[in-house]
Amino acid sequence: MATSASLILEDVPIISDFYKTVLENLKSSMDIPDNQIFQANSNNSTQKKIDTLIKNRAEIALAIIDLRLRNLKTKKVENGLDSAIYLRRVSPRTKIVVITCIANDYTYSKVFSSCQPEGFIIKDEILNAEYLENALQQLLSGSFFFSMTVLDFLRKQALGQLSLDQTERKILKLMEEGYKMTDIANKLAMSVSVVEKRKLNIFKKLNVNSNEKDTLLKEAHKKFII
Repeated sequence: MATSASLILEDVPIISDFYKTVLENLKSSMDIPDNQIFQANSNNSTQKKIDTLIKNRAEIALAIIDLRLRNLKTKKVENGLDSAIYLRRVSPRTKIVVITCIANDYTYSKVFSSCQPEGFIIKDEILNAEYLENALQQLLSGSFFFSMTVLDFLRKQALGQLSLDQTERKILKLMEEGYKMTDIANKLAMSVSVVEKRKLNIFKKLNVNSNEKDTLLKEAHKKFII
């Protein structure tokens, strides 16, 4: 039977110990006594631990990863997303929960597109240990858990995707591939004027106040439409 492990990547010791205490409580309540908990405070130490666990055929059940890390040796700020991406690649079944104080649409988009976490929690929304314990229990039970702020972001993305019809999505995709309006018109068996009208509708639906193609495509990527 493979050894089960949980990872905590957090640079602030008191917060890391708080996460560990919550996981220790879960070990009892969920009857998973063999789960070992490992703490790290940098991308380098985390990735070394991941490699060691995989080499020893341990199952990494859960990983709690903070995005903003201050390396105590170099004094430089690291991005914990690097470890999340690495872990997703080498251990795709691991439940990854990103915990951060950074709350903006760019961060949400970057995290979801890079490592597809099962959990995403904003630190300010962790009211107490019970809140975090409930979140981690849901993750370990096979569900997902996102803070309310993150859920609001996901709703906005879903609305953005649903607002475009199939033809508009095709036009966007062809624009991304570098086709000109005349080429797109030929491919979709439409007149150029109809394609141009459709394109203007896409700008409006995605609330892009610019006529620049690159701006439109950037917004479409941000909303996971293409």
